[in-house]
Amino acid sequence: MNNQSGVLSIVESHALRSLKAKNILASMQKLLGCDMGKPMLIDGPDVTEYIGNRVELAEELSKLLKELQASEIDQRSITILSSVRKRRSLLCELEASIFDSIVELDDYKVRKYPFDGVTFAEIKHFKRLENDIIILLDLANPETLSEQDSRALHYVGMSRAKAKLYCFWC
Repeated sequence: MNNQSGVLSIVESHALRSLKAKNILASMQKLLGCDMGKPMLIDGPDVTEYIGNRVELAEELSKLLKELQASEIDQRSITILSSVRKRRSLLCELEASIFDSIVELDDYKVRKYPFDGVTFAEIKHFKRLENDIIILLDLANPETLSEQDSRALHYVGMSRAKAKLYCFWC
C-alpha cells in the first residue's frame, strides 16, 4: 500500500519506440523500484510499452484499439486508465467514433462487473479493481522519474492488469 500514495509531477517527451513484451511484476520492480514479492504464477501477464510524443502515441493507441476490437477478445475485459479525466486524456486525439465508444466509469458503473464494453477510468478511481487488459495512458516513462517523483500512479495503474498491460509513456 505504501507505493500507492503521492502525485506524479514531471512529464518528458521521448522518441517513439516499442519495447519487447515483459512480465508485469518484473517491469514494476525494475521501473518503479518497488518490492512486489514473489510471483504466484511462473509466467505472469505481459507488458508492452510505447514511448513517444502525443501524436505518435495517439496513432499507436488507435491501431491497438482497432486490433483489440477486431479480435475475439471480450471488449468488457479492456479498461483504459489515465492520470487525467477522459476529455483531457490521450483518447481526445482519436477519432470521435473510437472516443465515444469508450464508456467512462463513474461511481455507479464501477460497481457493475463485468463492465459494458471498453471502459475508461482515472487511475485514482480504479484502486482495488482490476481487469484482464489494462491500457495505461498519460504518464511519464518511469525511467525518467527522479527519486523525488512519486511512482504511486504508475504502481496503481500497472498493478490492475490480470492478463496484459499496455503502457503509453509520454
